[in-house]
Amino acid sequence: MTTNNIAGFTTTGSVSLTKTSGTATFTGAVNGGALTINGSGGTLNLGSGLTHTFTGTWTRTDGILNGGSSTLNLSGGLSGTGGTFTCGTGTVNYNSASAQTIAGVTYNILKVNNAHASGASLEGATTLTTLTIGDITGSSVFVDNGQTITLSGTTTLNLTSGTYKLGSVGTATSWSAWNNTNISAGTTIEYASGVAQDVSTTPAYQNLTISGAGTKTAASGTLAVAVNFSVTAGTFVMASGANNMTIAGNFSLSNTTSFTGNTSGGFLIFNGTTYYTDSNTTALDVGDVKIGNSPGDTFLSSDMSANSLTIALGDNYYTCGWEVDIGNGGITINGTFDATRLAGGCSSDADQSTINDANAFNLSGTGVLTPDQSTFIFDDNSGTNNLTTAGTGSFYNMQISNASNTMLLKDALDVNNDLTISAGTLDAETGNGWQINVGGNWDNDGAFQARGGLVVFDGQSGTKTIDADGTGTEAFYDLTFDDSPGAAATFQLSTLLDVDNNLTITNGAFDTNGQTITVGGNYDNDDTMTMTSGTLTMNAQSGTKTIDADGTGTEAFYNLTFDDTPGAAATFQLTTGLDVDGNLTITGGTFDTNGQNIAVGGNYDNDDTMTMTSGTATFNAQSGTKTIDADGTGTEAFFNLTFDDTPGAAATFQLATALDVDNNLTITAGTFDTNSQNIAVGGNYDNDDTLTMVAGTMTMNSTTGGKTIDADGTGTDAVYDLVFDDGGNAGAWSFGADAATISHDFTITGGAVTAPSSTLTIAEDFTNNDSFVHNSGTVVFNTTAASYLLYSATTTFNALTMSIPTKQMYFEDTNGVVTDINGLWTVQGSDCTTNRVFLDGNGSNEWEVNATDGSTDIDYADVEDSTANGTAVTAENSTADVGGNTNWVINGGACGGPTPTPTPTPTPTPADLHQVNIRGNTDIKGGVTIK
Repeated sequence: MTTNNIAGFTTTGSVSLTKTSGTATFTGAVNGGALTINGSGGTLNLGSGLTHTFTGTWTRTDGILNGGSSTLNLSGGLSGTGGTFTCGTGTVNYNSASAQTIAGVTYNILKVNNAHASGASLEGATTLTTLTIGDITGSSVFVDNGQTITLSGTTTLNLTSGTYKLGSVGTATSWSAWNNTNISAGTTIEYASGVAQDVSTTPAYQNLTISGAGTKTAASGTLAVAVNFSVTAGTFVMASGANNMTIAGNFSLSNTTSFTGNTSGGFLIFNGTTYYTDSNTTALDVGDVKIGNSPGDTFLSSDMSANSLTIALGDNYYTCGWEVDIGNGGITINGTFDATRLAGGCSSDADQSTINDANAFNLSGTGVLTPDQSTFIFDDNSGTNNLTTAGTGSFYNMQISNASNTMLLKDALDVNNDLTISAGTLDAETGNGWQINVGGNWDNDGAFQARGGLVVFDGQSGTKTIDADGTGTEAFYDLTFDDSPGAAATFQLSTLLDVDNNLTITNGAFDTNGQTITVGGNYDNDDTMTMTSGTLTMNAQSGTKTIDADGTGTEAFYNLTFDDTPGAAATFQLTTGLDVDGNLTITGGTFDTNGQNIAVGGNYDNDDTMTMTSGTATFNAQSGTKTIDADGTGTEAFFNLTFDDTPGAAATFQLATALDVDNNLTITAGTFDTNSQNIAVGGNYDNDDTLTMVAGTMTMNSTTGGKTIDADGTGTDAVYDLVFDDGGNAGAWSFGADAATISHDFTITGGAVTAPSSTLTIAEDFTNNDSFVHNSGTVVFNTTAASYLLYSATTTFNALTMSIPTKQMYFEDTNGVVTDINGLWTVQGSDCTTNRVFLDGNGSNEWEVNATDGSTDIDYADVEDSTANGTAVTAENSTADVGGNTNWVINGGACGGPTPTPTPTPTPTPADLHQVNIRGNTDIKGGVTIK
């Protein structure tokens, strides 16, 4: 055996061992090109404490290479597998700049300082005590290439700089059980097998990369990644059960990769500053996700999908405008959820975030939600899910979009922009009825359970629409519009509106847009309501509901209906004036005007009860015929009633039933058509335009004095039957100076009536059973119909005119009751025969007239059974065909000859009997036989 010591040297050529026996030992550093060991039976000892560097290929053909305690730097390739390598206590360092193969031998210390992308790969099974990667050359790559690594002695891994790759295309390798691991910041461990591979939880990973086509499954326990986690190829599966994965840096999924998260008790936890990137076309569900447990921020750089999302106190989650899809685990926010697209640190998407949540949403009292212009969509396909916002968090847009999904509010809800129920149910929670604020549009195509809660529309500008025609329930309970003073929002209906309780316009403009509205409680308008068509129905079933309609802008209803349904007992009470441009209808319930004024531009129909103890109802239509149906089943009387279509308009106000006015009835402008219905007026009557009254009775029924009648309309003004009846009290009425016309009968049943100081024209009967004051005016009977003058006591006229030829006048002939004429009594027929004026008593007695204080102008009259008290009355060109006149001077004049002698009345035979009509008050006493 020959032993050689070889001093150190440097050569650019190869260094070869060709000894066939013995040992050659380096005593100095040797640097050369290739290193060839091919001496069968010979040994090359690298010496003690030396460093040898070879840049060429390490060729192993035969012989022994003993590492001694020196360092062998290999920068070249590897050839052959012959011979033997004895590691000793030395170090082998693979440090090429090109891809490199590591010999599958036993190493004491193996170093890899190869920064090539393919790094240095094991050639075969290897035994190691220490593995050091990148201690000299940064970003070095060690690839176990699917080879078995056997650890020997007390083992150490030093991952100083670079990457440790486990597995090959066809072989999976596992993490070795190193006694000591020193994994430096910035380093990466990569599971790269093309087949199934387990991912150990043992090392504290800095960066963890998943590559290769195989499925990588995390082992039980906490998988901790101190910096970045990425899946560049293949599939990664988190451990199931109560096993977490923590990532303090970035999370990245390359396109066409797969990630299976944990949904059975463990979480994917981002606990540092994380940029989340999922480059798959459709974002992968990464299971149950937590943001936090340390101060940190997570920024989305792509869309994200997870089963659940929990944000810990003190941590921040930024969507950066990307889409978020959360499954059945829901969203819990104890920290900050920020959907701002351009938040600091964001790699922003081009549009705003849409956040899909398929289950519960819990914003705790410590949580902060910054919605920016994002949309939260709750789309669970079954069950009831709690929605908690701690009363402080606000959504921008919110949507419920699955028919089987019920979102149950657990506290107040604030939506800064649009709230949409495209399908499913929004439930304000029984027993709480949480308040909902909406700053934009409301669209319910599903169901809304208000549960006694308040919905406030508080948009500040623009037009906000309310589409509330859900396929399920859609009624609001309390509904308020409030854009705050000085703002300029319009809240516009696009469908019908149903409010079970109170409807309030605090600020802003409520545009009904022609839709139908029902309100079950109070109505209060303090700003503007625009209602150009449609009907608002107050449909409470009990209690007293108030209508406050004195908005600072427009406040008129179009059609307004009160309807508590038969058998209910609701009262609808005004607290301000009421303006109805269309129809006012009382279908059911009590409408209490509460002393307020009412304006109605259309029809009025009372089928139940109106209580109006003061105030005025004004019918102010400008055209067409408007009907007043006031035959309620309860009270129905107006207090003051006015018709006013403004000058130049052409409206007709027509009764469909009798009319009762407790106080004043006024025709300011327009035509009041009584339609032959009866009218009762408890106060004044004033017609300044047109009254059409072809039949029916107007009864003035005040029980007190001081009432006036002004009936000189600019159009027709005749009252058909006019009755005064104070019910035995102290009623008193005065016509004043203006003329009045009665087209049928004039009756004083009770009370004192002062006639016009001008002319009172009566077509037929005049009845006075109480007090008639002539007021120095003239009473004219102006038709050919027979007229009866009936009194309970002497009645005094001023001037009295009966100048219609053929007129038959019947005077009160009760003994002692006198027709007293203080002015001019004018009776003018036109000829001596049929065109005379016929003056007769209304019974079988002589009728008494006293014209002493006045004067007479009587021509062409037929006087019968009359006594003229005081001064005799002269009738020129007249006759007394039947006679029975006392203190009358009947001059035949043009009618010729003396007054004819009365002819005895023959006893009638049955064939001569005729019907007798008795009109007015008739007192039949003894001595009269009627056959």
